[in-house]
Amino acid sequence: LKERASGLRDQVKGELKTAQAALLCTEAEYREDMAMLAPQVEALFGLTWELWQRIDRAKADAAVADFSDFAYLALQLLADADGNPTPFAKEYAERFDEILLDEYQDTNQMQDLIFSCISKGGQNLFLVGDLKQSIYRFRSASPEVFMEKKDRFALYDGTHFPALLPLSSNFRSRREITEAVNYIFSKTMSRQ
Repeated sequence: LKERASGLRDQVKGELKTAQAALLCTEAEYREDMAMLAPQVEALFGLTWELWQRIDRAKADAAVADFSDFAYLALQLLADADGNPTPFAKEYAERFDEILLDEYQDTNQMQDLIFSCISKGGQNLFLVGDLKQSIYRFRSASPEVFMEKKDRFALYDGTHFPALLPLSSNFRSRREITEAVNYIFSKTMSRQ
């Protein structure tokens, strides 16, 4: 049995070496492949851009917009090319004493910039979120937006804002359930 296992292992190692030799290339071969593929990749990007333009024209002709369009249009009203609030955004921000945003772990960069522009320099934003509940990656949600703020904000001291206020009490689940979930997530979730 030992000899058979050793023989199978040697056979697999040999097949891996053959596959590795077939898959790996020199730098010159790599550059040759890239040069050969460049026109095809450029054509694909060109087709994608043309399709995007046609879809935009069709939506404009039909006077319709989708979710992404509304976010982009809002961003054009609220942020300049450098991401700073426009005069309209500053005027609009004066309407809000406070802005509460729940499920912030599912925010993307565009939404974050919109919220930043309609707040008073972020001073009147109240953000609530839980990284363990981030479920909208398919909709461009970026938990990194939430993590950046969580890392940057100091713990709430009663006077300075923005601040971090951990909500660690759970009134919906028994302690044992919360501890079990937190244990599992501590083993499966990492910063990476």
